[in-house]
This record gives sequence, structure tokens and C-alpha cells, in this order.
Amino acid sequence: MAFKPIRKNIENYKDIESLFRDLKTDGVESLYAHQADILRHYQKDAFNKQNVAIELPTGSGKTLIGLLIAEFRRRTKKERVVYLCPTKQLVNQVAEHANKKYGINAIAFTGKKRHYFPNDKNAFKNANSIAITTYSSLFNIKPFFKEVDLILIDDAHTSENYISSCWSLSIDRIKFKSLYLCIVEFMKPYIDDTLYRKLLSDDFDPLDMNLVNLFSNFRLYENKSQLSNIIESHTQNTDLSYKWHNIKNNLHACNLYYSWKEILIRPIIPPSITNDAFSNATQRIFMSATLGKGGDLERITGVNNLHRIPLPSGWDKQGLGRRFILFPSLCMKSEQIEDFLVECIKVFNRAVFLVASDKQVQELNSTLNKRIPEFDIYKVSDIEKSKKVFTDNEKAVAILANRFDGIDFPGDDCRLLVIKEIPYSSNIQEKFLQQRIDASLIFYDRNRTRLVQAIGRCTRSPKDYAAVIVVGENDLLEWLFIETKQKYFHPELQAELKFGMENSSETEYSDFVDNIKIFAEQENEWKDVNSGIIEYRYGIMQNEIDGEKSLEASVINEIKYNYSLWEGNYNAALTASSEVIKCLSGGNDTKGYRAFWKYLNAYAAFLSYKQNGTNKQLLELSNQSFEDAIRMAPYFRQIDHINNIVVPEAKLCPNLYSNIEYLINVLNAFKIANPVLFGKKLKKVHELKNNPESLEDFQIELGKLLGFKSYKHETSGAPDPFWISDDNLIIVFEDKIKNPNRELSLTDIRQSGTHEAWIRDNIKTVKEDASVFTVIISNQTMIKEEDLFATDNLYYWNYHDFIDWSDKTLSFIYSLQSIYSKNETLNWKNYLLKEFSHRKIGPYDIIKNFKKLREINLTP
Repeated sequence: MAFKPIRKNIENYKDIESLFRDLKTDGVESLYAHQADILRHYQKDAFNKQNVAIELPTGSGKTLIGLLIAEFRRRTKKERVVYLCPTKQLVNQVAEHANKKYGINAIAFTGKKRHYFPNDKNAFKNANSIAITTYSSLFNIKPFFKEVDLILIDDAHTSENYISSCWSLSIDRIKFKSLYLCIVEFMKPYIDDTLYRKLLSDDFDPLDMNLVNLFSNFRLYENKSQLSNIIESHTQNTDLSYKWHNIKNNLHACNLYYSWKEILIRPIIPPSITNDAFSNATQRIFMSATLGKGGDLERITGVNNLHRIPLPSGWDKQGLGRRFILFPSLCMKSEQIEDFLVECIKVFNRAVFLVASDKQVQELNSTLNKRIPEFDIYKVSDIEKSKKVFTDNEKAVAILANRFDGIDFPGDDCRLLVIKEIPYSSNIQEKFLQQRIDASLIFYDRNRTRLVQAIGRCTRSPKDYAAVIVVGENDLLEWLFIETKQKYFHPELQAELKFGMENSSETEYSDFVDNIKIFAEQENEWKDVNSGIIEYRYGIMQNEIDGEKSLEASVINEIKYNYSLWEGNYNAALTASSEVIKCLSGGNDTKGYRAFWKYLNAYAAFLSYKQNGTNKQLLELSNQSFEDAIRMAPYFRQIDHINNIVVPEAKLCPNLYSNIEYLINVLNAFKIANPVLFGKKLKKVHELKNNPESLEDFQIELGKLLGFKSYKHETSGAPDPFWISDDNLIIVFEDKIKNPNRELSLTDIRQSGTHEAWIRDNIKTVKEDASVFTVIISNQTMIKEEDLFATDNLYYWNYHDFIDWSDKTLSFIYSLQSIYSKNETLNWKNYLLKEFSHRKIGPYDIIKNFKKLREINLTP
């Protein structure tokens, strides 16, 4: 028969579970109890809500829940459904599972919309199939998916960059250098001259490269036409044109962040509801591994009034699968770690590596090709369409950059996961809030989720198991090392971390290898261990993050502020920001974020004053809020204000502040999050101190630990090590450890006298009016009177006094590790500022240890 019968338009299923029983599923005999509980809760209490959030841990089957809800509404209400994923790989993965495992008709839409097949487009438009696509397919200037009834947002906890990118103009220094430099020139009158020259320089200190600044919102508003013209002329027919189109009429509602690598212009929270396809949907469902209680999901999505479907009972203690987490860096050297990883790969035959950059992918690829040439190496692009090429290979390694969510390797797909590094922040707005004003608290939930996602890539069901080898020590991985942050994890993960730390500390290499083999075999010896982990988890709780309730209370007004500013309703923005400050008032844990909102409150009051024109009280409120922001977070004193506000009692030595900011980067480089590695690093510094022949190397390391840019040039005429603070204060050393019974020679004195000129001629970042102190460190205590003529502008620091002073300083630096790891709510920057001032080890305090060279003992 050639005719095709007419199909029934609407199908009558009384509930979602009835639909599931009719689906021709492959290998999915029934729903888990927790899945059924969530579906019943949704149908009873959330079916007609506009915004719904569903929480289920990684690997617990939230994709099936989402697809069942989507299919039920498509069949019973004839709704057009779009299921959003972060990446193309996940689009293909979800579509494959829907069609082959669950018997649900779904179509993967990837690439440009002009390449979509006509039949596929008609199937979506007529609600005959679910559309699976990426966030960027919906959040763009002319989406194909315009009229959508139901939107499901998978991995909503990782969607911040995917959603916000619509309204984020990211100007990469390399890719868009001309525009980058033009904006730097635009900012020049309103930023520090030293910072301006650093942004232009191609010879930049690596530890400063990632330091993020905020450009004055007040100056941005006053000069937005000029900035707009600059950007408009550089973005036509480029990758930036669409994003610029979305924000160019709303620059007043954006912040401008800048670093040596990038300039970012964006609103604080993505104004997602201004996207018609998103805002017109009947229902939006956000599926997340964690909903948290601090409003992070609302900040990520730009949506208020979420109806939350919480975790079913029992999941507060029990997790999915078993991870054997090891930290070889606690007791192995780097070459041993490499050997150990090779051993592990050979045990399991397949491994997944998570790294932070494409450069790390290349380096690791090269290393593994040399060490285990019999293994095939795969990158993200190789498995984007399907993982089959990897999972069918008996000897395979996948190296994935910046992928700690989404790509799953359940069961025998992979039993070995190696985590090398996970970025601490996904954009420079996050970096600014965490680095510059100590507002890390608002990202605790996000950071915790990133780690849970990373660790759970290879454990996707209750009986699954995988070894997880953590070989990185910086960035987000510090959470795994610091016990005070481990308490924020699920009890299952806390127990796994506890066991892993105990079996990674003071452990022989051979024991590491034996333990991995025992775990891989999953026999009685491991089963006994597993029982202990289970017993331990039932004795601990997951702690609530300090300040979480305040953040949860404030988020509704944070979003109101965002949309009010976007719409030009400055009075409403002022009211909303004032309410945010009330919610955040009180504890030290929210102080940094409160300071940020004081600054935004000052800006909203300023805009209201500009709009009203005559209300002087608004201007006074703006000035007062700006002063309050400076008192709470010294960083804001760096921001140029229209009224040139100075807060005398909050005045801080700029050099000390500069040193502390640099020091924080140094401490991270010294692996302060890892007590073993930090201790080893400081031990090496101590060893340098105790050897006079290593004095120059010691001075370089000590300078870094005091927050100076510390260098030594191996060129003719160059001084011994020199320390630079904020490019306007330089301490230059000349080390003379000789016979203590003899005088300093005229030759040594004259040599020292040339160092200031060398610094000014060779260090281009130094300001013209910089203060240069040349100090001779020596065990010699005498100088001939006849040589005094050569001592102008030279200083002296007795070698033994210098070493005693260094001992005390290093003891303090060593103590920072314990303080850092045990006080997670500590305002780290303010603590260091206070301690450096109290201990008198700031830049100008150090100079007070010097004597004028002409004042040491004279001999006739």
C-alpha cells in the first residue's frame, strides 16, 4: 500500500511513567526509584511552572529524566521542544542515547542553520521530534529555534559562559590586537601609568599576565560614545560583530575588565530574558548536578523565581560508583609521577586525561607517544561525533582540554581518569571577583561543582568504579588538598578524598602501583577497603557554605539590578543594589562581594543623579558608597572616579598593596594549597640562605616571597639581584662576602655606584621618577675615609643582620600555609596587608634596615 495513514496528533498518557513503559528502550528495563520520585514531583508540583530546576548528581540519570519530560510534553501537548547541551559532542551523545537507548525520537542539530536538513526542520516545527542542539544555536542573533515551547538546559551549572557569551565582547590581545591596543589608549587617561605601559609591553612578567582590573564604570559612562566608535570601527565583519550588536546600546549596563591577555565587556549577569526565543518559552527546565543554596544558578542563567525539585531522600549520603583518588605529588618527584602514570595506563589500557589548555594537550601527547607508542592518543575533535573510536580501542588515551563536564566514560569505557589541571575561573569577570576583591565565596558552589563534574567523568552508575589520579597542584585542585574545603563536598567524596590522602602521604612508589592493581582487580582486598569508605561516609555531613543564606537572599535583587540597568531604569537599579547590600551586610565572609555591590550602588546613584540632574543627595550617596567600597576592599582606590574621591583613613601604601597582589600569585606558584610541595619549596629557599655562595639565588626567591618582581641579569655591568615594587621603587643589591677583617674596596664601591644608571637604562618599565636604592650586603664593616667620595646614594646592610632578618621573614611566610588551609573564609589579601604592616616587611619598611654607606665604621 502506497498511502500513509493519518497519525493521531495528541497522545493520551496520564503520566510520564506510563509513557516510559511504552517506549522501546534498550538496556533500560525500569526507572531508578529516585528518577521516578523526581518525575512524580515534577508532574504534581512543577508541570505548569515557567522556570524549573532539577538537581541530580553526576551520573544519576538526569538526561533520561529530561528526555522523558520533553517527550511527554511533545506527545501530550504537541509542544516544540529544544534540549540544550554545552558542546557538539554532547549534542551527538544525547541524541544517540535518546534514539538508541530510550526509544525517543530526537534530532541532533549542529553546525550552521543553513545546513540543517529540511525534513529535520519540519519535524521540529511540527513537534514530531525533539531538537537536541547547543546553547549557541539558541543564544544568537537569528536563531532557527525562534518559537519554542519547552527549553531544557542540560548541565546548567556549567552554562555561564555559553549563555553569557551572547552579551560578552571578549577582545583577545593576540587575535584582535589592533582593537585591544586602541581600547588601552582609550583607557590611558584614567589608569595608572605603570599599568598602561605594562599593557602595551610585550615583555611582561608571567605572574602578572592573568591579573585582572576593572575600568571605572563612571568613566565608561562619560565616554561611552568614544568607546563605542572605537569598537564599531574594528568589529565589522569579524567574529565580534554579533556580540557587539547585543551590547552596543547598553554599554552603561556593562563592566569593562582588562588584563594583559584580554579585554572583556559584559553585564554582570547575562540578560537572558532579553533573548526572545528564551523568554517566550512556556517552560524552561534547568538540569544541574547541584542547585546549591547561594543563588549561583540564578546568577549563571539570569533567571529568578526557580521552582526547585531537590534531591530525593538518601542521596545526602550515598553517591554514584566508587573512585580511588590518589595524589602522587604528595610524595613523588615529577619523573616518578610520569613513570607512575605510564604504569597505571598499562594496568587499565584506556585512560582519560583532563588538562587546562591545548598547549598541555600537545606536551602530554608528545610525552605519551615516546613512553607508550603502542597506545593511540585522541583529542576532543577525534571523539566529538562519537566516542566509539576510543572505547573500541584496547590501548587508548584521550586528552581533553577544558572539558570537566559532559563527556561520559561509563563502565568499561574507561576506568582511569587523570586530572592535571582545572581552571579556577571560566572568564575574567570571575577572575576579577576572586583575585582582586576577595569575593571567592560566590563561586564556592560553582567551583565545587566543577570538581565534582571532573572527578565523576568515569563513574556514571551505582556499581561503576574508576581510579582518579590528581597530578596538578594549582588552581581549582587546591580544594581537594585543603580539609576545610573538603567539608563542602558530598560525604561520599569526602570519604574517598580522606582515604586517598592517607594512601598518598609517605607512601612508597611500589605501594602506589600495588594499590592501583588491587583496585583494578576489584577482589576481596579492595572490597574490605570499600566497606571502610562506606562506613566513614555515614559518620560525616556535607557542610553548608558560610554566607550561603545571605547570597541566596541577595540574588533576586542582583538580577533586578541587572535588568533595571539594562533597561535604563537607574532609580530601580539603585533600589535593587541597596537591597543587595542589606542582604550581604554583617559577616566577614561576604565582605568582598559586599564591597563590589557598594561600588555598583555608587554607580547606580551616579547614573540616577545624571538622569535627574538636580538631586544632590544622589551624588552624595554615590560618593559615600564609593568611599565605603574603598574601606571594605582597598582595590577600589585604584579606580578613577569622576569626583576624585580619597578616603584618608583607608589610605594604603600603594607599593605594599602592589607587592601583596603579586605575592598572592607567587604563593600560588609555590603551591601553597599543597602543604607538602609548599614545604619542599621553602626548604630549598632555606638551603640557599644557609650557603653564602648561593646568596644571589636566595635573594631572588626571597624577593618573590615579599611580593617584589625579583630578577638578575647575566649581562656585563649588570648588578646582583634587584627587587622592583610597583615600578617606582627598586632595591638593587651588590653582594660582597669576603674577608671580614678587611675594608670594602674602592673598586667594589665604584662598581655599586653604577647600578642605578644601569637600572634606569635597561629596565624599561621603571618610571622616570622611581626611587632606586643600591645596597651593599657584606660581612665587611669598615671603609677607608679616603674612599667616602664614592659613597653617594649607596647603602649598606650587614650580611649577618640580613640573614637574621630573612630567617624571621621566612618563618612567617612558612606559617601562611597553615593559615591559608585552615581559614577558608579569611579575607586573604587584607590579612597579608595587615601582617606585612605589623611585621614591618613592606617595601618601605625594608629600606629602614639600610644604613648610609658612609655611616659604617671608618678606618684612617
